[in-house]
Amino acid sequence: MKKILIIALTVFMAISLIGCSKKSEEAVFPQMGTFFDQSKQTMLTIEESDDINKPFWKIIILGSTSYEGYVNLQENSLLGEVNNESDETEKTTVTIAQEDKNVYVAKLGNGEEYHFISTDDLKVIGTVSVNTQGNGQVTCAMSGEEVVFSDETPIQSFQVNVFEAQHYTFAAKPDEGWKFQHWKVNGDLFSQEEQIELYVDHNIELEAVFTMN
Repeated sequence: MKKILIIALTVFMAISLIGCSKKSEEAVFPQMGTFFDQSKQTMLTIEESDDINKPFWKIIILGSTSYEGYVNLQENSLLGEVNNESDETEKTTVTIAQEDKNVYVAKLGNGEEYHFISTDDLKVIGTVSVNTQGNGQVTCAMSGEEVVFSDETPIQSFQVNVFEAQHYTFAAKPDEGWKFQHWKVNGDLFSQEEQIELYVDHNIELEAVFTMN
């Protein structure tokens, strides 16, 4: 009788392990990694929480407005609250769900909505590396959108990965006591205007040069 019971338990455990294995293979949401909304030039990062006192998943949304926060998995969605990176007192809810196999849709409580696909499925056709010489800050936006500077967290260098050829606006702003001189593109003098527009379909080295007053 004991032998029969042991055999039955062994079979049950084997079946259970097979069932768990199948569930593990199916439970691919959420997938950790980096995702991109091409139309809104916004990046989403999903990673494991770095704080044991926070929910299991940490998300970062980088775009014209950036957010960061922690979310829980509830049924087939990630739900939680994120902070506006430029104003940490401003919080909004976020829901991230899988729209289809390769698309995640993120809906924020303030009405913003994004459709992200994995960067593994995208091919970078060009990278713009933006740097500064002297004291000042730089930023960029897709053509037609407003460029925004942040005096609280000024940016002196950044990179833009481009997955589809399009126009971008790049802008420079000198620090107090400094003045903007010119833009260099691939080492050559390009423009003395603080704001320029470039059609990006290949790698570009961009530098904003500032000098003291």
